Amino acid sequence: MNSIRNTIFSRSINSIDLDRDPLDEWIYFLKNEEIREGFHARGLDKVKEVPDIMHLGEEERLSYEWHIEELHYQASLYRSSFVDGHMEGRKGHGGRHG
Repeated sequence: MNSIRNTIFSRSINSIDLDRDPLDEWIYFLKNEEIREGFHARGLDKVKEVPDIMHLGEEERLSYEWHIEELHYQASLYRSSFVDGHMEGRKGHGGRHG
């Protein structure tokens, strides 16, 4: 039974045919690190936009990860200052809008 299941699984991943579904496209991408022309599974278009960090060397990957953390930190600071300013504005109006 396992050999039948493995054969079906291998065939569905390796063959690109008309009855593939979005899951087949995602599995193909995860197995082959490639998005074939004609794939339309939701989210795969976003994957194309993300840098291929799987192929970076260790130093480049660490630099990339630091950059992403820095962006998160800056976004957090911006949000915090926005919320603080909003709360200060509410205090000045006695908590009322307008």
